Amino acid sequence: RILHLEDDERDTELMTVSLRKAGIDCEVVRVDTRDQFIEKLKDPRFDVVVSDVSVPGFDGIAAQAVWQEQRPKIPFIFLSGTVGEQVAIERLKEGATDYVLKNWMDKLPTVLKRALREMEDRAGRQQAQSELQRLNLQLESRVKERTQQLSAANEALADSERRFFDILDHSPAMIFLKDLDGRYNFPNRSFLDMIGKGRSELTGKTDYD
Repeated sequence: RILHLEDDERDTELMTVSLRKAGIDCEVVRVDTRDQFIEKLKDPRFDVVVSDVSVPGFDGIAAQAVWQEQRPKIPFIFLSGTVGEQVAIERLKEGATDYVLKNWMDKLPTVLKRALREMEDRAGRQQAQSELQRLNLQLESRVKERTQQLSAANEALADSERRFFDILDHSPAMIFLKDLDGRYNFPNRSFLDMIGKGRSELTGKTDYD
């Protein structure tokens, strides 16, 4: 659906015929006043805005400003009988999608198709980005949950180890733990009392040491 800002009904008819000849199934709604343009632009079913540069009482430049405020995601194409190169460049810098001279109406279908394709590509990228953000948030949530679980498990393990070594340390039996190289890792108090050494003197040492 195309919203066409144009004061000459014949130009709207010519545009519609040109687009349909090019295989574009379209519905064109013509408006020629500011109030009509603003009201129709609120309709989310419109896919494209095509505007003349010079419309009595409400020109295309003013229409572009309204479009930028209300519907900047849909293409805005200038279709004008006369437009200077400088004006065209300024309109493009201000966000217009493209411009076509009425004398070259046969170029409009190509311009329109390209504009719609680019709009679909942007929408696809935005959808992909939104999905990626959703997945990232989901992953962050799972990582946070897993980190909390691991932290709780580590705390429980550390607490269990503390209780284990406390039991060993207070046992009347003489107990010591060694690593694979024969170094003392943990001698309990009964063992230290028997050999008359402090824990710091024995830890990390071998029997030979």
